[in-house]
Amino acid sequence: MNRRTALLAGGAMLAHVRAPRMAAEVGGSTAARRVQAVPLDADVVRGFVRAAHADLAAVRAALDAQPRLANACWDWGAGDFETALGAASHMGRRDIAEVLLAHGARADLFTMIVVRDVDLLRAQFVRHPALVLTKGPHGLTFEAHAKATGDRDVELAVQGIVAEARAALK
Repeated sequence: MNRRTALLAGGAMLAHVRAPRMAAEVGGSTAARRVQAVPLDADVVRGFVRAAHADLAAVRAALDAQPRLANACWDWGAGDFETALGAASHMGRRDIAEVLLAHGARADLFTMIVVRDVDLLRAQFVRHPALVLTKGPHGLTFEAHAKATGDRDVELAVQGIVAEARAALK
């Protein structure tokens, strides 16, 4: 046995010794975590993502019933994945987006547009200009998300930010 294999074997043994204690530290037994690992019903997820396009009351009710829906994702096919937050973002529904964020939904750059945090969008594009090539749900662009807000200032700001990022790619 060489040094590398000994270290790897020792690490694997320590992981097994530490695992039960870690489960207790993160707030639950292994059995409790298994219950949470049950996938959400596909029809429920699809209905929730659809509701997040326009129905605030339905989103609230669904989150009250199943908080895990906050990060559920629906696959529309052909690589078109959409979360409820993605739906709210491309529809310009700040009210729905804020509720989802309050329930722990994971934000992305498209979310920054609907919540009017274009400074964060700009900072990310300055650091990583290729992000401008990213498409949101249904292949929608950053500009399309901005237009959906109905806020002309946001729309103009995003157009400028996108133009700067595209110029940086050249």
